[in-house]
Parts: sequence; structure tokens; C-alpha cells
Amino acid sequence: MIVAVVAALVPVALTALIQDDGSSASGKPPPAKPSVAATPDCKGETCHGLDPEKAGCTQGTITLRDDWAGLMRLEIRYNPACETVWAKLTGAGPGDTVSISTSPGKQHTTEVDWGKTKYTPMLHAPRKNFSAQATAVAVKGYPDHEIPKGYELRIGANATHLPTPTATARQS
Repeated sequence: MIVAVVAALVPVALTALIQDDGSSASGKPPPAKPSVAATPDCKGETCHGLDPEKAGCTQGTITLRDDWAGLMRLEIRYNPACETVWAKLTGAGPGDTVSISTSPGKQHTTEVDWGKTKYTPMLHAPRKNFSAQATAVAVKGYPDHEIPKGYELRIGANATHLPTPTATARQS
């Protein structure tokens, strides 16, 4: 009789421990699944205007240049597999803007709508010859961090900022 009761309770106990969404009843998430390297969905001109994350262009990305103003950080990001650049702004606030432009005359500007981080869509940047300029504007300013209203943080980068294959090999 005791064996029958225990046998009947085991499935009930297991059901209580494992919920439909795969998380345990203790609130801990299930173990992470191993990530698979993403293959980019685009390269070069086909990436123009796309979101770097959605297009699979974030793996292997490097920061070519960055600068700070108070808590705001502006970066020019480059992905060699996609041959693209984009600007990333962190430590910002709603209303602040970030833009990226490349020669000759392509540009994307976007506004922080919520949170503290925003990045622009991608622009084509051929590995051997490109220049890019990024600008962040603290629209409302941050007086507590000595950033006046309308302050512009600007940085630039070009193909000479890419790591050389020998430098990359030495860093490994």
C-alpha cells in the first residue's frame, strides 16, 4: 500500500517541479542551451539600414573608436563579416540621439526612446577603404554630470583603425 501511494505521488511531485515554460518551480531558469555561432544574413550593401542584431552581425564585432562625456559613451562598431559600421550610445536618456555617417554621404540617425542604450542601423564599410563619423547629442543635457543641454559628442574612424592580422594573432 505504501508503495502504491509513493508511486502515485511521484508524477504529481515532478509535475509541480517542472512548469510548462521549462523553468523550475523554484523560479530558477533552466540551464542555458549552448549557443551556435550565427551566420550573418547580409554582407556589404545588402546590410544597409538593417539592425545589426537582427541581421546576425554582432558576433565578432569590434569597437574601432569610443569616447565618453560624463556617463554617456559613444562607440563606432565594425563587423568584418558583414563589412558594416554602426554607432552605439550607452548611458543616454530618452530623447538623446545617435547618428552614424560614412563617405560618401550615407547616414542613419536614431533617437533613444526608452532605456539608456541605442544603436543605429548599419552602413556598408568596405574593409580596405571607409571612413565613419558618429555623433551623440544629449538633447536635454545632464547637469549633474556637467553635460549641457544639446551637447554633441563626436568621434571618427576609418580603415586604418582596423586591427591588422598580425596584431590580432599576437593578441590571441
